[in-house]
Amino acid sequence: MNLEPDSTRTAAHPYGWAGRFLPAFLSAPPVLRAFAVFSLIVIAADSAIENFGSKHLREVIVPFAGWAPDMPYMFSLFFAFSLMFSRNRIQRYVIDLLLLLQIIYGLWQLSRIHGENFHNPYLTVSPWQPIWTVLIPLSWIVLLHSPPMNRFLQPSRLAQA
Repeated sequence: MNLEPDSTRTAAHPYGWAGRFLPAFLSAPPVLRAFAVFSLIVIAADSAIENFGSKHLREVIVPFAGWAPDMPYMFSLFFAFSLMFSRNRIQRYVIDLLLLLQIIYGLWQLSRIHGENFHNPYLTVSPWQPIWTVLIPLSWIVLLHSPPMNRFLQPSRLAQA
């Protein structure tokens, strides 16, 4: 068994994963960092409400945010962090797709806004729900295609030479 370090692999960072994560996070555009932090906050808040909140609190939130307010952010968080490391445009399009699914859900819910809810809070759709299910995801899509993000995803000139 060869115990010599392999020069083709990167050496382990003395601070472990945090030592590799922090430089990648800080080199990402502010909009991508904001999206990742926003996603983490939404996931943490929804998980806390789901696991520790009262049933009444959940029933109050569902008409405004839908059944799974953290759904697109939970899955796109992986791709946001991966995008920081790889700068692969496809991952940005996956984030777009996940946010578009939320927008489609929000538009579908709009068609049910005046439907019968049988006094069930889980079937009630607030007129304010499109803010969470359409406007915010659409805003993130626009921001994730901003000029700083486009520059971040451009192949470096050194790699082309």
